[in-house]
Amino acid sequence: MLYKNMNVVTSERIVTCDVAVDKGKITQIKRAMSGSGVDFKGKYVLPSIVDLHVHARDFNQRHKETVKTCTQAAVAGGVTTVVDMPNTDPPVITKVMFEKRKKLFERDSLCDFALNMGVVDTVTEIGKVTPLFVKVYLTETTGKLLFKGDAQQLLDLRVPVAIHSDLETTKKWCGLPHGVLYICHIASKPEIEFLKSRKVIKEVTPHHLFLKRNDNPVYKVEPSLGTEEDRKALWTHLDTIDVIASDHAPHTLEEKMEGASGIAGIETMLPLLLHAFNNGMISLQDIVLRLSENPCNLLNSLLHFRKGFFVGADADFTIVDLKKQWRINASQFYSKADHSPFDGWTIKGAVTKTILKGRTVYEKE
Repeated sequence: MLYKNMNVVTSERIVTCDVAVDKGKITQIKRAMSGSGVDFKGKYVLPSIVDLHVHARDFNQRHKETVKTCTQAAVAGGVTTVVDMPNTDPPVITKVMFEKRKKLFERDSLCDFALNMGVVDTVTEIGKVTPLFVKVYLTETTGKLLFKGDAQQLLDLRVPVAIHSDLETTKKWCGLPHGVLYICHIASKPEIEFLKSRKVIKEVTPHHLFLKRNDNPVYKVEPSLGTEEDRKALWTHLDTIDVIASDHAPHTLEEKMEGASGIAGIETMLPLLLHAFNNGMISLQDIVLRLSENPCNLLNSLLHFRKGFFVGADADFTIVDLKKQWRINASQFYSKADHSPFDGWTIKGAVTKTILKGRTVYEKE
């Protein structure tokens, strides 16, 4: 397979090139190659888009979301790899549940995936499996998977750890000797100002970048949406943020009206950022750095994936139309969560096709 006339966005530049693909892998990248192929006609292409923070639900929460509906939503949003969180019902805190979750994804997922593992008190199960991160919940959230163990004992294992926390607890964990430490969904000005110079991996979500406090239950999320000052601070310090991830957390509308926290954001994450690009808020290179290159580096180094834009990498590509103006309609989401605080927004920039390992898995009609 030969892809011709691509404009591939990297964190450093836009590469005009042809790309040869064989058995789902990139085999050559050249300015031009002879032979016929699929002509991209100079369209912008983003390689290996990864969402490092996804709640695919399923198990006993199939009414909220399934692996199939979550990953269909992912590819419709241009995402080719998802990383699943462990606060499921039942939670993924043992080898048995981790393997069960893995088999479920292998059967039903429409994109590539990695899994995280949870921990409550004992750390004995952690060495039995290979998650991307051990996810530690230090404040209440869906699933109530609160960590009750010893922080230093866990960090001494030198396994990559991701924390869901408030600022004071984050300060405590950052002050302990640690290896890879990933801070989920930074939401406020005090948080980002504390963390900006810390040697940790910093994540922010689109809803904390684009929204501020609102009493409408559809907006309820953990951590809570901040003030306009908080929102602006995240943009101001975007250069210190390593990852943008959706924290896709679907619920039924009835559950949302009853106070459930979480926003289904995997279908709108990349389009919202393309809209921000069109409004001069972020560059395409910065989008790729935080949605592709930094996440891919984690997957490649920790789990030996082959994601990114290089010879030997999986041929994962998201084709976008930067000029397309359209209206977000949550009732048409592939996710079971057919509601969103972004419902009705008119934005500029859209995903038109998603390719996974050389195979088209989504194409806009």
